[in-house]
Amino acid sequence: TIFACLVALGACVFAACLRIVSLSRTRYQIRFSSDESSNIILLIAHPDDEAMFFVPTIRSLQAAGHTLFVLCISNGNYEGLGRIREDELKTSCARLGIPAKH
Repeated sequence: TIFACLVALGACVFAACLRIVSLSRTRYQIRFSSDESSNIILLIAHPDDEAMFFVPTIRSLQAAGHTLFVLCISNGNYEGLGRIREDELKTSCARLGIPAKH
């Protein structure tokens, strides 16, 4: 489906943008290179995915000096909640230190 293709494309783009320097012994903790900062696009399918799945990644990338942008594929308008979900995404990004313009 189109959704699966977009998710796969997003994963490929995300992986291509990252340079993993070392894996910590702690499970799921990844350290990113801070040699040079770069722009990173976090592609998510729904509002709240950034908080539910990517907070450790976001924090690691920020600590390494990278600039983050969030691209959300849908507004979560299931049951007519799209506007509310969009506002929640903006609030979440602000709390994570991702500027509204990103």
